[in-house]
Amino acid sequence: MSEVEVSEQNAEGPVPAGGRVRIGLALGPGRATTVELPGRSRAPGAVRSRDVGLPADDGTWPALTAFLREVREDAGARRGELHLAVLRPLGHLKRLRLPPLRPEPLRRMVALGAERFFPAAGGGMLTGVARVPAGGGGAGAHILAAAAGTRLVEAAVGAAAEAGYAAGNVTAGPAAALAGALARLPALRRGRVALALRGEAGMELLCLERGSTLALRSAPLPAGAAPEEPAERTRALLAEVRERCGYVPGRVVLAGEGLCAEADLDGVEAAAVPELTGYSLEVLAAMGAAFPAADTPLLVREAQRAATRRRQRRRTVMLCALSAVCLAGAGTAHLAQLRREVEGVRDRRERIRPAVAEALRMRGEIQAVRARVDALAALERGRPGWVELFATVSAVLPRDAHLTSLAVAGEELRLDGQARSATALVPVFEAAPWVSSVRLGSPVRREQTPAGARERFTLTLGMGSGGEPRPTPGGAR
Repeated sequence: MSEVEVSEQNAEGPVPAGGRVRIGLALGPGRATTVELPGRSRAPGAVRSRDVGLPADDGTWPALTAFLREVREDAGARRGELHLAVLRPLGHLKRLRLPPLRPEPLRRMVALGAERFFPAAGGGMLTGVARVPAGGGGAGAHILAAAAGTRLVEAAVGAAAEAGYAAGNVTAGPAAALAGALARLPALRRGRVALALRGEAGMELLCLERGSTLALRSAPLPAGAAPEEPAERTRALLAEVRERCGYVPGRVVLAGEGLCAEADLDGVEAAAVPELTGYSLEVLAAMGAAFPAADTPLLVREAQRAATRRRQRRRTVMLCALSAVCLAGAGTAHLAQLRREVEGVRDRRERIRPAVAEALRMRGEIQAVRARVDALAALERGRPGWVELFATVSAVLPRDAHLTSLAVAGEELRLDGQARSATALVPVFEAAPWVSSVRLGSPVRREQTPAGARERFTLTLGMGSGGEPRPTPGGAR
């Protein structure tokens, strides 16, 4: 068994017995480094490293399974969650400029051209993309593209599952290392800073602007290199970036073991910082896999995509069911409200029913009276002219007089009748506005009647313009 290195960096105590442990795993060529991440803290706990070789042809990885099981048992946890960072040369990270598409079409484009962008790996490659600021400009979408061999990642995930871990994030080593460095040193998000990381296999140079990667370079570093060798490799990488991209950092931050504390890289100040002192590329990558930044490209396995689709379908079904329940509830509430309103209307109708019945009865009586009035008016309009003439004469004639005949000749009206005093009738008719002249015919004969003495008279009336209706020419008796 290869040697296992264990160190405690800012440990926060053991995991509660039977609890759940979160592990960050940095997987390099033949070697695995784990960092225990207690609770929700971003401070690392125990760091372990072991040679695990490569997966077998059948996809199993016994050495990695044994190592991860040992890590979980040492942590005293029944279960665990593992986040994987695949280091160079097994994992790759590159900044690309592609057409302005949405993230998923961009990922598919990178996946289709993976052999053109990255060194080919047998068994296909997993890819992931994340948008980053344009930096130097240029049209299109500026992205960080990550890739790793599908067979390697599936073997590592299978080994983790056998060891009792649930699979978490998977990303490329440089992107994970940057996320881990940003978690330890947020000041890297200010201005232009170049981050030089030393790992077991070599140097990584990440050229940052406000925490986003504008350029990245790597260089191999032999084991047992002199302390000044990492600075020289960093100087060469900076010169290449300056020449090809025009990038000049304000300062260079050094991280890793075996680095000089300070250096002058062609006029750019380079120094190690306490927050990253002793943190190698592998440790930072293992940390960053568990705490990815917003622009960290994650590698999503097909099983995870299928699980995501199933979750989305379940969520869609749940949302549809919830919408149906809400719609049914809203309909029920609306129906109940309508029923309450109908009951209220019924109550109001019952309260006003007597008043309405009385009003209807009065309306019926009014309509009956109106009908009678209309009938009388029609009869009034349709009566003959003689009736009106009789009514006019009767209105003037005293009560002790009566007519025996009435005749019209032209503009004169002849009246024959009896009265107590015939001469007393003359002033009465003279006072009528429609009479222009009165002549009393002679002789006046006095007769004895059962009602007493009466005088038989004949009056001739000249009809003037008093506005009374005139009978048609002719006579009546």
